[in-house]
Amino acid sequence: MTANERAANIADDVIVQSDRYDCDYYQGDLRQRCDDEALTENERACLKTLAAIASYHSKYEDAGSPYGPLIQTADGRSPIPSDMVEDELQELKTTVQYLNPSVLRARVFDVLWLRSRDPKHAWTAIQEFLTCAKTHFDIEHWTYCAEYAERALRLAALFRRKEAKYFKSVYNLLLSWVRDYSAEDKKFLTARSISLLLDFGSDDTDELLSIAKESAERAENEGDFHRAEEYWKLAVQAARKSKNEDEVNQAQASLAETLASNARNLGGGMSAAHWMQQAVEAYKAVPGSKKRRDELYGELLEFQAQSLNEMGKFETPIDMSSCIAQTVETISGKTFREALFAFAFGVTKVPDYKSLEKQAEELAHRFPLSQLFGAVHLDGEGKVIAKSGGSFETGAVTNHNLYRYAALEHQVSVAGCILPAADILRVEHPISLTELESLTANNPFIAPSQQRMWAQGLIAGLNEDYEIALPIIVPLLENSLRHVLKSFGERVSTLNTHGVQEELRITAILDHETTLEVFGYDLVMDLKGLLLERTYGNLRNKVAHGLGVTGTYYSATAIYLWWLCFRLVLTPYAKQLSSPETTEI
Repeated sequence: MTANERAANIADDVIVQSDRYDCDYYQGDLRQRCDDEALTENERACLKTLAAIASYHSKYEDAGSPYGPLIQTADGRSPIPSDMVEDELQELKTTVQYLNPSVLRARVFDVLWLRSRDPKHAWTAIQEFLTCAKTHFDIEHWTYCAEYAERALRLAALFRRKEAKYFKSVYNLLLSWVRDYSAEDKKFLTARSISLLLDFGSDDTDELLSIAKESAERAENEGDFHRAEEYWKLAVQAARKSKNEDEVNQAQASLAETLASNARNLGGGMSAAHWMQQAVEAYKAVPGSKKRRDELYGELLEFQAQSLNEMGKFETPIDMSSCIAQTVETISGKTFREALFAFAFGVTKVPDYKSLEKQAEELAHRFPLSQLFGAVHLDGEGKVIAKSGGSFETGAVTNHNLYRYAALEHQVSVAGCILPAADILRVEHPISLTELESLTANNPFIAPSQQRMWAQGLIAGLNEDYEIALPIIVPLLENSLRHVLKSFGERVSTLNTHGVQEELRITAILDHETTLEVFGYDLVMDLKGLLLERTYGNLRNKVAHGLGVTGTYYSATAIYLWWLCFRLVLTPYAKQLSSPETTEI
């Protein structure tokens, strides 16, 4: 038996013994098998290559780079397809011939296609992914079969003209799922299948429109407004592709009413106001709907009035002398939903700035000379970026002194809580961009059309890629704060002397009285220090003007701000996430 055959047999054994059918669950066992002293060097090398391929983080929505690193830190990352050298590729071509049908075999052929661009490898990968989609079909736990079908479809679309049979085979599978299971589907397999069929130019648009409408009405009758919303959006998309304006308007109106029903079902507050605002916006696309929009707008104002006190605190007291151990206890072993909630609200908290002010005042009284002299603050190039004046007033507290104490709390939070918790979250619950988009989509804190960018910024931080995360989320944070003010009926633009409308800037946003009412004193002070205070974070200026260096983005200040944004994004769902009745995010 050759080394390639032996390695393939071991990999097949790992897959058979696993109760899962996704590569994420194979790579650890494959690496353990590499430590077997009975293996030859060649066998061990083949197994390591298979383990590396199994470790890739799949992102099938990215047609150009469908596989990324599982882990990425400031010190490096886990393997990706481009890391493989020619000798490894040649060995892989031999090893894959001995692998039994599985998602690992499909992925190997996919990687060979990505590296060699040999169409035969792509065609085999399509067939293997298609087989996996059929073999692991599960209407309840639908994500695996849907992902395999999606990858097969995206690969097949590349050969749609020259080798149409591959595309047609995947297309027919998705269409059969829609036809056969839409009536019993309580999750989103049908929705995902319809979406893919429409995105890739379905010839059955009228049928998909009909099924989407039936599924939406069925979900509404069951009280599942989230699912109903998804199907009404698909109905609008299908009607547009059919160029049926009457159907477009009817589906759009139904979508608006579903959003309004969801708002009423929430019973009031910020989330209800968000959904009702979405309903009003949806009706704007329906001709002759002004009267109905005005009715819903009246309900929106009522919900907004109820929501001022909703941005409350969700905190767990932490013994700072043993915060790392407590962090591990707080977040490890949790379900995916519980772990996200614990990471956002349980491992650390926003500083109590009133308490910090008292501490600063007490120390200023005890050491009055410390307040007498001012200070000059320099950047990395020695330029003066801020000056802190001295004071002869006993007990006077400047912003500089206040944020010195806040900085200590931020540093402890990052080193003892946020980073250890993020490590556990990353290992126990690898999160995909799609999963994070489920949190950012239709989020009251996030402005429309920016949900995906928010998800990209958050997942970059989870992967410890802060030099990518911060440039994304800092400007988005400013606009989200502006969006929240707008949702409360505040004007967020001004007219300058030249007659040009300008958006409210971050300083005015954070000084706005509604911002203080909604987010609270501590959070507003935190954001001012992190974003604007020149003697402390100043991150808004550094990011916006490209003044940051690598160390800037890996500082405790930057990491803490990223975590704070993660918390803000989850805050509208805090009650839902903490409810034991909630089964999915």
